[in-house]
Amino acid sequence: MNAEIPKFVIIGGGKGPSAVRRGLKELPIHITSIVPSADSGGSTGKLRRDYDVLSMGDLTQAWGDHAIDPDDGEFLHFRFPKGEGINGHRNSNLGFLVAMEVFRDKALKENWPVDQINNDHLVAKVLDYHRRKYPITGNVVPSTAENNLDLITILTDGTRLAQEHLLDFRDGGVPISKVELSKEAIIYPEAKIELEGTDACIYGSSSLRGSIEAVLAVQGVPEAIRRGRSLQIMVQNIANWKGDTAGFKTSDYARVITDWTGIPIDYLVYFKDSQTNIDPEIIKDYEKEGQEIVELDDKTLLYVRQVRCFDLIKVVEEGNNGERKFVLRHDPQKVGRALMSVWEEHLAKIDLSRLRITPSEIYS
Repeated sequence: MNAEIPKFVIIGGGKGPSAVRRGLKELPIHITSIVPSADSGGSTGKLRRDYDVLSMGDLTQAWGDHAIDPDDGEFLHFRFPKGEGINGHRNSNLGFLVAMEVFRDKALKENWPVDQINNDHLVAKVLDYHRRKYPITGNVVPSTAENNLDLITILTDGTRLAQEHLLDFRDGGVPISKVELSKEAIIYPEAKIELEGTDACIYGSSSLRGSIEAVLAVQGVPEAIRRGRSLQIMVQNIANWKGDTAGFKTSDYARVITDWTGIPIDYLVYFKDSQTNIDPEIIKDYEKEGQEIVELDDKTLLYVRQVRCFDLIKVVEEGNNGERKFVLRHDPQKVGRALMSVWEEHLAKIDLSRLRITPSEIYS
């Protein structure tokens, strides 16, 4: 355990873990986001296919979340709304691509040693450049630096979906059996160091298949998690996604994660407690779209040592083109406080275990 400030690793990509990152970044904690490298849709999908580069969308999303300067975060997250060739691209994706191409050219023109002309080294150069240009709290690293990596989703009937973004277009139906990567992908060296040296490993409220499993499927990630012997925490998603986790309960999420890591989850952080009230109309809207609220079930304790319930939900209005709707999101500040509460509970148990007396003796 780190003597100064605790180190937390957040596993997952997309917008889901943003609440976890933003909730923790203002607290006395060193946070590292380890993100998937198999995003194949939208801006990222086009850029990685055209230029044969690392899938950068989850990386740049996390970079904006970690940005020290709020203006940097907005700048990085800006998505071009129009313009031939750039419409739909995120500014940070284009910046990452440019940096990758510049360092590739430098490697060739300056005759870098052969052992430095590889993805691990090039990505390290790009990340170092971004750290100088857009300073961040903590750290952000990819799970692997492998180029053009795809997530293969295998359904129970044997059907194989060849790319991660195809999960977004599934309308439920045949359940998912498992996922795998399209080729061998080795853990990025810095990700290995972070996982082996962290105090807590947090599985953020991401897409289970397309995000969390996309990290855990990388060769070396489960092993690094086990060697790290860190506290395992799962922040539960609020709603299922019909193409990904239709019908899942908390036990199903926990089972999938522990099947990869081989170790139990120490704490499940569930998003509602006895004081939480969710508007029934909002729940109906979710159900119409095949996104039922995730239920806490008894089987969870087969995979999770302890469950802690907090009121973490906030209602926000989202949408564009005149189609606005109310949606449920994790409140970053509440999530941060909940995770600190769990961490402090864990520390108290460690301190208590070091005393060779029972709690009743302490308070008698």
